[in-house]
Amino acid sequence: MDNDDLRKLSENVIRLQEQVSTMQNTIKDLVTRAEFTPVKMIAYGLATAVMSSVMMAILAKVVIK
Repeated sequence: MDNDDLRKLSENVIRLQEQVSTMQNTIKDLVTRAEFTPVKMIAYGLATAVMSSVMMAILAKVVIK
């Protein structure tokens, strides 16, 4: 490889690094904590409802016997 090839390769690597960093910044901007909070609340609420239903069913079985 001559110097011209190495220079082109290093320029390509620099361009790729810049593109990766801009993509990372874009991803950080797309999904923020504020947007994720409602999803988390819904998921925790559903999980709590399911677990309480299971616990109530178990208690009902024990109390009936």
